[in-house]
Amino acid sequence: MNSLNQHRITSPFVKGRQHQLKFQLILSEASQLFNWQGSRATTLADIAGTMNLTKTCLYYYVRNKEDLVHKCYVATCDMWLQRAIEANELPGSGLDKIISMIGGHLQQYASTLQSESPHFAMLTEVSSLNDECREDILKRWSEVVTVCRSMVEDGVKEGVIADLDPSVATLAIFSIIQWFPVWMNRKHAANVSSVMASVLSLVTDGLASEYHVFEDVDFPVLSDINEDSFNRDIQNYNKREAFYRVGSTHFNQKGYKGTSLDEIANSLDVTKGAFYYHIKNKEALLYQCFHRT
Repeated sequence: MNSLNQHRITSPFVKGRQHQLKFQLILSEASQLFNWQGSRATTLADIAGTMNLTKTCLYYYVRNKEDLVHKCYVATCDMWLQRAIEANELPGSGLDKIISMIGGHLQQYASTLQSESPHFAMLTEVSSLNDECREDILKRWSEVVTVCRSMVEDGVKEGVIADLDPSVATLAIFSIIQWFPVWMNRKHAANVSSVMASVLSLVTDGLASEYHVFEDVDFPVLSDINEDSFNRDIQNYNKREAFYRVGSTHFNQKGYKGTSLDEIANSLDVTKGAFYYHIKNKEALLYQCFHRT
């Protein structure tokens, strides 16, 4: 057999390969922008501009922006599922597999910060997708959760993970991983071993050096709150609080630029004029939401 055939490589001149590589670059660039400013506030022109392309070029790869958001989310789910499956197939206990999965995600994002790996979109705006796309992402994410939960269940059976609700433990693990893109920076990426050791220590050993007994949280009873219907200050305070609560929800789901004051007002069954009576503008609302947090 010809030795050249034994070392065949994928030709960079194959159009299908070129198309796929360009598509992956578009997904990475779009994901970075979606993570930074939200998908609603990001236009196809923004994405094309960062890549020195025309918006028309993007239509060779996606039908519209919602299609692009969906494809970015699919890529994220595929990456998460691949990491979960690879970890689950490793030898060792359920805890060993969980540690491997978390470490893989942390290393992945460290490589992203060093421009060695692509960006993946955080699944923060799934609710903005149409019904078909949203159901697709939720189904894909459910597969990821199932694999991870099985590793937790194995660890509990093996006695290496505390006897916890596997579903709750899985959500706690995911919450740690999902926040990597929020707090990690290039300084962390340059010292990823130390960061990984700290994160994994928290997951495996927790914060307390000894077992801590938690007390029940004493939540206030709403019926005990004194609301004076004739006190205008109290009325205005409650109305502002309502705007802050609804505003926080919209900012979390849609980002600052994607949040509409009309939507906030409509959700409270008031006019936008009522909003401006209590709050100066959207920026002031954002500040008050941060202050309230």
